[in-house]
Parts: sequence; structure tokens; C-alpha cells
Amino acid sequence: MTRRTRNPLSGGLLEIAVHLTSVRGRRIVEQAAFRRALSSAYYAVFHCLCQICCDGLRLWTASADEIELVYRNLEHNRARDVLASSKTRALHQDISVVADVFIALRRWREDADYSQPGRLGGEQKLLTRTETRTLIAAAEETVSLLDGLPADIRRKLAILLTTRSSRR
Repeated sequence: MTRRTRNPLSGGLLEIAVHLTSVRGRRIVEQAAFRRALSSAYYAVFHCLCQICCDGLRLWTASADEIELVYRNLEHNRARDVLASSKTRALHQDISVVADVFIALRRWREDADYSQPGRLGGEQKLLTRTETRTLIAAAEETVSLLDGLPADIRRKLAILLTTRSSRR
């Protein structure tokens, strides 16, 4: 069953992430599953941010092409920088938690996707099942926090994520 979120894809990605942590087998197979789980957990949060942008731009009746533009134009670095800013964190108490988890998950996802086998974060390291499940739980909580933000805060966050500030 897909976890209930405003964005069904986020719920599905979280469900897949949890499922991947139950994979048993050779160490390399388990490590591959844990890495994919972390990537899925990160993307669950990222797609939740994309949904906030679509909602904030009032794209409920937009065409699939218009919605895809929003999804494709939300940059990962931009999302990280916007969430990390003190201006964004000041919008709502939950955004600091969201920012911290998003930034950590992004680092883990990059390591999981791009590090050679047996290495993470530039050092000799294997993921543990417990560590992976803890990070997925943090992603689930983050999606829940984002879903629970008041409408006006979601709109402000969408504006910050989709616009560039002027340079005066």
C-alpha cells in the first residue's frame, strides 16, 4: 500500500525504499538495495517539494507538460540553497527540520549513487540496514512535515523555490 501523501509518487518512493531495506543476500546485493533505498527516500522528499511548487503556482488544472516544466526546473542545488537559507527557515518551525533532513539525504543520495562499492563519503564504509531505515524514517517524517505546512507557508516556499531574488 502506498503511503498517504499529497504526492502519490512520494508515497510510492517511500514504500519502495522501505521494501528495499528487507532485501537479503550477498553483501553487494544488500548494499545495492540500501543505496537504491536512500536514493528513493531522497527523491520522495524532492517530489514533495515539486508538488508544493505546483500547488503554489496553482497548477491543479494545468496540462501534464506544464506540470513537468515545474518538476524539471526545480534544481537540486537551488532547493538545497533555498531550504538552507535563514529566510526560508524563518517561515515556519518545521522548515529547519525539513532543510536539515533534505541536505543530509542529498549528501547520502549522492554518495550512494556515485561512490564506488564499499565506499561512502570518501571513506571505506558499508551501509547498515538500521542506518538505511533510520534515514528513510527521516524522509517519511520530512514528507509528513511538508504535507502539514499551512497553505500560506507552502505558497511562500513555492515562491522561494521557483523564483530568483533580484540583485540590487
